[in-house]
Amino acid sequence: MKEAPLFVRTFDLCVWFQTLPLDAMVVGRVAQEEILRLLNDVTLAFKGNDREERLESADARCAVLRVQARLLNKLGLLDDRRLLFMVEGLDEVGRQIGGWLKRLSQDTVPVPLR
Repeated sequence: MKEAPLFVRTFDLCVWFQTLPLDAMVVGRVAQEEILRLLNDVTLAFKGNDREERLESADARCAVLRVQARLLNKLGLLDDRRLLFMVEGLDEVGRQIGGWLKRLSQDTVPVPLR
């Protein structure tokens, strides 16, 4: 697979997040599982498996992970610096997913007959 910026950023974010000591609480484990699902969706979208469905799922996962990151911060499991890194990374991934979805929707718009 060509290492596209979306995949690289998602992969790096996933690796970073998995190294955090969050598994002491359920919300930490759930967030770690969710970011792995995000990576799975992005990977499968690149492979062409139900591309639009996978990208929409990945976009939704970004939104869920942003909320989970804020919850982890409130619970004292994610300091402000790490929260900022996580949210900025998810925002970047979300913008790339949104751009890809927009391009896919433009590719599928029928051309009007003259």
